[in-house]
Parts: sequence; structure tokens; C-alpha cells
Amino acid sequence: MTRATNIATNTPTSWTTATRPSNPTTGQMGYNTTTAQLEVYNELYNTWSVVGTSGFNVPDAPTIGTATASGTTASITFTAPTSNGGTAITSYTAVSSPGSITGTISQSGSGTVTVSGLSPSTTYTFTVYATNAKGNGSSSAASNSVLIKPATYSADYVVVAGGGGAGSSGGGGGGAGGMLSGSTTLTTNASYTITVGAGSAGTSGGSRASNGSNSVFSGTGVSVTSIGGGGGGGDAAGNASGASGGSGGGAGRNGVGGSGGSGTAGQGNSGGNNQPGGNYPAGGGGGKTGAGASGSGNSGAGGAGGANPITGSTTGQLSGGTYYLAGGGGGGIMTYTGAAPGAGGLGGGGAGSNSSGQQAGTANTGGGGGGGDSAGASGGSGVIIVSMLTAYYSGTSSGATVTTSGSNTILTFTTSGSFLA
Repeated sequence: MTRATNIATNTPTSWTTATRPSNPTTGQMGYNTTTAQLEVYNELYNTWSVVGTSGFNVPDAPTIGTATASGTTASITFTAPTSNGGTAITSYTAVSSPGSITGTISQSGSGTVTVSGLSPSTTYTFTVYATNAKGNGSSSAASNSVLIKPATYSADYVVVAGGGGAGSSGGGGGGAGGMLSGSTTLTTNASYTITVGAGSAGTSGGSRASNGSNSVFSGTGVSVTSIGGGGGGGDAAGNASGASGGSGGGAGRNGVGGSGGSGTAGQGNSGGNNQPGGNYPAGGGGGKTGAGASGSGNSGAGGAGGANPITGSTTGQLSGGTYYLAGGGGGGIMTYTGAAPGAGGLGGGGAGSNSSGQQAGTANTGGGGGGGDSAGASGGSGVIIVSMLTAYYSGTSSGATVTTSGSNTILTFTTSGSFLA
């Protein structure tokens, strides 16, 4: 009875036939993994006697914790089972599903086991079992699912620079900020920097307005720069022509003529020219998809912008169910002429005025400012939008408004910031 009690309550060590203790003492007990039997040393006969395996079992199942992934490695937490089966647990093993890829940690208590060599773009769950001298115990319940992100993945973007301000004294409309869109490759766990360009201020006193500021999306493998919109021309000597930019500024009122500024290839179009006679109408600023109209009797309208290509994004000027960005500013005209100012271009372009009603380019569209009589209006600030699969997004960003559309996460930056891929 004493021996049976010892078998049931002691936690014997284990050995093989070859590694039994070299100097055992009477009553020393252990589990022989070679014979799969519990044995005790008898000093009188100098022998090991089999006492069976009663009260000695494999461990119970551990309690599964949380699985997390980093790169192609997953870490799985677990809690040790209530019963070790009567002998010390020597290790824990995690097994993936699918693939049955394993990872083992040698310890007796609760902890974390890692599984490496997992396949990118694959979702896994994990179970954990404990092992003692008797063998492998039963498996835990399955863990939560984790996705192994690929080393790189695709994202869509649109980058719009700040719009140009408009000229005064019958000034030309501001050019829209340059607009670039497409797909790029992001590197998992890399940081990306976002710089959103400001629109430039309109002018007074007949001078030409300054250009809007560039917008930049950059980081590992990515470098996208949209050019600020060109400022609209004024009526002062040497300032009538619009400035070149993402889209060019329109030419301002002037009796000797003036040209619209040039747009940047792939980003925008040219501003309109002025009419050097009659009412001296100004040109409209260029837009993403259309040039600014030249003055002819009345001042020219701003050029049309481009459709926001990011599915699910609602940033831009809504028209017919589509959101537009980077419209040019309309040309202004002097009040005394009685002629009409130019309309703003679709996509946030500000309308020109023949008094003081000129409109600024809409914020976060990169629209050009509308030209005016006494003063020109400011260009609208730019915007950067990035869309990626929600399953791949890290969840870490600064300065972004985060929304979802279908299976994608959309990061909309109306101010400078960053995000982790």
C-alpha cells in the first residue's frame, strides 16, 4: 500500500535504460522511457523492479491563449494544464493549421511558444499540447486566427498638391494642384511619410499669386510628388502671365497680353491666356483634365479636375455620383467692365468675381482660387489618400482619417502624417 501511494503521489523523474542513475538508492523510482514502465531500485538484489504505470499518465491539455504574428513567425501563449499526469512536463509543442508546422519550447510551466517558417498570405490557427515522460498529452482548443502578411503588398493612392492662389485687379484664376494616382508596392512594417501641400494665398494690388505647395508620399520603394498649382497673373507690369505649376495659373488682365502658365505633364494642364483688348478678361486656371479657358469677352473658366480614383472615398466635389479633385480657378474681371467672371472648374476650383465675391479653392481638393477685382482668392489645400487591404493594414497611422470600404482600409490625409504598412 505504501508503494502504491508513492506511485500515485510522487512525481518521478524519467530516464532510459542507458541513462539510469549510476549510484541509485533503495526505493529510488523513475519512469523508464525505453520500456515505458515505472521502476524502482532494490539495493538488496541490485536490480530495478517494474512497479507498473498506475497513476502515471500523459498531461492534460493546456489552455490556449492568444496567437500573434510578426513576419513569418507566430507566437502563441498558453497556460499549463491542471494535471501533469503524475510526472513533470518537459515541453510544449504548438501545431499550425493548415500545414502542421510545429514549434517547441522546453519548460514545465505556462509561457509562449513560437512557430516559424509560416507562409505569407496564409491564415493560421494553432493548438498546443504538453509532453512528459509518458508521452504527448491531448491538444488544446484552437487559437484565434492570424494572417501572415506578405513581405510586400499593393496599395492604391491619389496625391493632390495645394492649389495656386488667384491674381487681383482682374486677376487670372489659380491653377489646380498637380494630381497623381496609381498603384504602388508597400513593404510590410515599413513607415511611410505623408506631406500635404497647402494652397497659396490670393494677392491684391495687381501682383501675381504664389504657387501652392507640393504634396509628397514617400517611404520604402515609394516616392510620389505632386507639384503645387501655379499662381494666377495680375495686371501689374510684368505680372500678367500665370505661373507654371501642377496646373498653370491663368493670365491676368493686361492691355499687352499675357499667357497662362504651363501644367506639369501627367499632373495637370495649362492656364488660359488673357484678352489684351476689349474688357481685358483674364484666363482661368488649369485643372487635372482640362486647360483653363482663355478670356474672350468674358473671363475664362477654370479647367476641369479629375475623378477621385479611390473606391469608397468621398473626398472631392460631388457631381453625378462621382467625386472630383484638382479643378482650376475661374478668371476675375474688373467691375466697371460689366463682363462676367469665369466659373470655377469641377473639382474644387473657386469661381472668379467682378467685385468681391471671388471664391477660394475648396479645401482638400487642391482647387485653384478664383480671380477677383480688388483681391484674388486662395487655392485649396491638397490631400493624399491611400487604400489597401484591411487584412494587411497595420492599424498604425498618424494624421489620417481611417475608413473602410468593402475589404479595404482607406487612409485620408488632409494634414501631414505617416502610417505603418
